Amino acid sequence: MLKIATILYFLIISLSVFAGNDLEVTVKGKVIDKNARESIAGVQIKTTDGKVIGYTDLDGYFEVKINYNLVKELNFSALSYEALIMPSNALSSTLTPVELIEKQ
Repeated sequence: MLKIATILYFLIISLSVFAGNDLEVTVKGKVIDKNARESIAGVQIKTTDGKVIGYTDLDGYFEVKINYNLVKELNFSALSYEALIMPSNALSSTLTPVELIEKQ
C-alpha cells in the first residue's frame, strides 16, 4: 500500500510540474488601419515559425490561443499593408488594438 501511495505522490507532483509550464491563453484584439482608423478584415495571424493560427473577421476582430512559453511573437499581415511583428506578451485576453500601416 505504501508503495502505491508513493508512486501516486510522485505522479501527481510530476503532472503539476508539467502543467505549470503550459501557459496557453486566449488573446483577443482588433486590427485597424493606423491612418484611416478603420478595421481590416482578413488579416493573417501567424507565429514566427510560419504557422497560421487565425484571421481577423469582417470587423477586424481576432481571437487566437497561444502558449506564452512557445510563442514569443505574432506576425500580422494583409495585402497592401506592411507586416507587423508583435511580442506575444503585448497581447492580452482583453481587446488589444493592433495597427497596420498601408504600403506606399
